[in-house]
Amino acid sequence: MSYIIEDANVVSDQGILNRSFLIQENKISHFGRSLRKYQGMRMNVSTYFMTPGHTFIDFDLIKCDNLKDFKQRLINLISKGCTTVLAPCYIPYELDFEKNIRGARHRMINSTIDFTIGVHMTAEKLTPSLVRLCKRHKLPYIIAEISEHTDIHSIPWGWIRDAGFQFQVPIYPLWKVEDEKVLKTQMDRWEYVTSLNKIPTYLQFPIDLRPIPRVIRKQIGLFPKKGELLIGNDLDYNLYQYPEFVLKVEDTTKLDYDKIDPIITVHKGRLLKTKLETNFFPGYGEELKIKAPGLFS
Repeated sequence: MSYIIEDANVVSDQGILNRSFLIQENKISHFGRSLRKYQGMRMNVSTYFMTPGHTFIDFDLIKCDNLKDFKQRLINLISKGCTTVLAPCYIPYELDFEKNIRGARHRMINSTIDFTIGVHMTAEKLTPSLVRLCKRHKLPYIIAEISEHTDIHSIPWGWIRDAGFQFQVPIYPLWKVEDEKVLKTQMDRWEYVTSLNKIPTYLQFPIDLRPIPRVIRKQIGLFPKKGELLIGNDLDYNLYQYPEFVLKVEDTTKLDYDKIDPIITVHKGRLLKTKLETNFFPGYGEELKIKAPGLFS
C-alpha cells in the first residue's frame, strides 16, 4: 500500500522543517517539500508536529518476570513516543554472561517495539574477555556503574580497546556517586582514560525517559536506521498536538519536546498509540542486529 503524509512540521536540529513523505510498504520511499507529482491517498498532518520515533533506555524491562509487568513497562515507553528501546542485561559475573544474555533475548520475544540488548555491569568487572563476548554476541554497548570507590585507572583500557577491534563497543558510565566533588573527580578521570584510549563514550548518558541523542545512536550503530525520517527507513514517527499558546510554527523551537507526550505514535506503519489508548502487539518488535557500532560516528 502506498500513500503520502503531507505537510508535516518535522522537528529537527535545524528547527521546524516542512516535509511530505511517500510511504510504500510501511517504509519511507521519498520525501520533499512537495510531492504533488505523486498519486495516491494523502494524509495531511499540518496541524501537528512530527518527530521520528524515539529511542529510550529501560534498565528494568528485562527484569520483568511476568507478561503483565512487561506489558505495562512497554506501554509506558510507547506512551512517551518510544519505538526503539535499549534493554541492558545485568551481568554480575562473566561466567553468567551467556546464560543471562540468552534469558534476556527470550524475555524480549513479546516486545511490541524494536530493541537492542546490551550489557550492564560494575566497572570493576570490565575486562578484555568480556568485550570479546560482546563482540561475539553482537551486543553494541556496555553500561558500567561507577562508584566513589571505583579505581578507574586500574581498568585495563588498552587491552579493552584492542579487544574491540572491528567491533568497537561504546562504554557508558552510570554514576553512583553522591558527593559532587568526588563525582567531578571521577568524571574527569573517566573522560581522560577513555579519550586517551579512544573508547567511545558519553559522559552524561540519559538514564531517565528522555530520547537517546543522535551522538549515542551513532556510537551504538542505530543511526541512521532508527531515530531518523530518511529514505529506506521504517515508518516510525510521533505526532504532537499543536500548542494553543504558540502563534507561529517558528516559535516551537523553544518548546521542550522531551517533556510532552505525543498523541499519535506509529511504529513500522502500525498505530501503537492514539490520544485515547496505547496498543500492545506481542512480538511485533524485533532485535536490531548491529554489524558495526560507530560506523557513522
